[in-house]
Amino acid sequence: MLERVPAMISLRTVAGIAYTNQRIHNYIGVGQEELRGRGWLKYIHPEDQERVLANQAHSTEEIQTMDHMYRLRGADGAYRWFRTIAEPYPSVDGKSYCWYGVATDIDELYRSRELLRERELQLNLLTENLPAVLFKAAPDGSIVYINQKGIEYSGRTVEDMQRKGWIDLLHPDDFEETSDHWNRLLTESLGYDTVNRFIGADGQIRWFHTSVAAYRDDSGKTLAFHGVMLDTTAQKAAELALQQSEQQMQRMMDTVPSMLWSVAPDGRAVFINEKARDYTGLTVDQIQDWGWIQVIHPEEREYVVQEFKKAFANGSCYGTEHRTRRADGIYRWHMSRGEPLRDEDGQIVQWFGLDIDIDERKRMEDHLRETRVKLARASRIATVAELSASIAHELNQPLAAVIANAQAARRWLSNRPPNLSEAMTSIERVLRGGSVADERMQYIRALFKQQPLRKKHAWPSKIIREAIRFVHEDAKRDEIPIDVQIPDDLPPIVVEQIQIQEVLINLISNGIEAMERNARPPHLIIRAAFVNESELLIEVIDNGPGLKDTQSIFDAFVTTKENGMGIGLAVSRSIVEAHGGQLWAENNPDHGAKFSVKLPCGAATSGPP
Repeated sequence: MLERVPAMISLRTVAGIAYTNQRIHNYIGVGQEELRGRGWLKYIHPEDQERVLANQAHSTEEIQTMDHMYRLRGADGAYRWFRTIAEPYPSVDGKSYCWYGVATDIDELYRSRELLRERELQLNLLTENLPAVLFKAAPDGSIVYINQKGIEYSGRTVEDMQRKGWIDLLHPDDFEETSDHWNRLLTESLGYDTVNRFIGADGQIRWFHTSVAAYRDDSGKTLAFHGVMLDTTAQKAAELALQQSEQQMQRMMDTVPSMLWSVAPDGRAVFINEKARDYTGLTVDQIQDWGWIQVIHPEEREYVVQEFKKAFANGSCYGTEHRTRRADGIYRWHMSRGEPLRDEDGQIVQWFGLDIDIDERKRMEDHLRETRVKLARASRIATVAELSASIAHELNQPLAAVIANAQAARRWLSNRPPNLSEAMTSIERVLRGGSVADERMQYIRALFKQQPLRKKHAWPSKIIREAIRFVHEDAKRDEIPIDVQIPDDLPPIVVEQIQIQEVLINLISNGIEAMERNARPPHLIIRAAFVNESELLIEVIDNGPGLKDTQSIFDAFVTTKENGMGIGLAVSRSIVEAHGGQLWAENNPDHGAKFSVKLPCGAATSGPP
């Protein structure tokens, strides 16, 4: 029967192993004789031998049950865990005891238990060493576990938490909100995630990011609540410092006496300061999708959009001068500048810019320009008066002689009979006096001389647009349409900007005045282009009646106007020629006239202004 029992059975006496059944032999791979006495010991794992022998000696001395676990080597050389339980029974003669034992293979059970113990140890190490407070609460809210981090911070053990609770550790300002979250957790099993403050055992207040969730069984019944609390005091301090810095920066930007703005690389508006919001009456949302362009004056709107898109495409700096509509509908001149902000890789991450009110400066420039025009006009008038006096003085004697000799000739011819000899003499004297007058007139005509100019780089498009704007300031001329055909890529030229502007103002004004006497709808064209690498050509084309003489109109005191003095075109040609250029006029094939200005693109020179 012992040989057929499905267990490993042995009999031990004081002298050692006396019997082992076949199942033991099959496992170890040796016969019964090999295991008798102490022969079985060599099949026990070396680390377990001393413990097994001590256990056997103790059970022998105390005559008690022997129960121990050990590793036993099998026939394949591998060790497996076994548990042997042996009960003592008296021998037949009653003088000694025998132990009948059963060895059970518990290798899988033992290894599973060890694995579980290892996992529990690792979990305990994890929970106790995490830089966070971990806790577990029963369904009624009582704390049943808190890790060492929580004990150290609060100064309370689990027993203290169950006796005193934890609600008094909350900061008074967070008490109501956190209590509401906790009550909903207990009544509705709804987890929560919040940031609150707790008072530590040292009296210090620290911020925690607290997350609590319900743990349920398969039926949905709440078994416990698990929570984690991360100390976010440093992050909260940094956040508060950042908020304060942002608020300070916001206040600073809002108090800057200019309009500040920023846009994303895709053109989406990100920020405008209070000055910009107050001036335009628009919010950040209202200026999205190019909504800001609505406050730009219609005459500069297309130009501003082109410059803005060009800067975005090239990643270059942005700069324009334009009129911006105020919230009350009034337009004021502003200078707009923008710069791209790039990351370490050179990629644009944002654009920052500002708009500065330059309306007063513009008005002063216009006033100065108008004053210059008036001074120039007054100077021309004074020059004409001076020239008139000079002409009168220079021609007084020859003309007086001409008149006297002419009268004498008439008297000689009126005699009966006429004195032809004396009359011829008087006529010869008239001719000599006229010749003298003509020579003096030729001398007076030499009015204009070229002088050195102080030149500098200037943008042709800016010169032309400034001239147009000045002409349009005149209420009588602001409705005349002007077709401006200027390429975007015109480089700067070296000129005296104000003088060239005066030339263009004169040509534009002449064209507009010429079209006023015309039945056709007025249409003025201004073109600019480089004819070669060293010369710029500017054309002012009108659809007026045209010119009778395209050459003499540039002579001093020659005019086609009813009240003109004949000085403007002469002065204009003198200015252009002083720049080393040319000014000429020609009639269009159909109707109207074209004035052309050709300017060289040379280097800047210094000389008297």
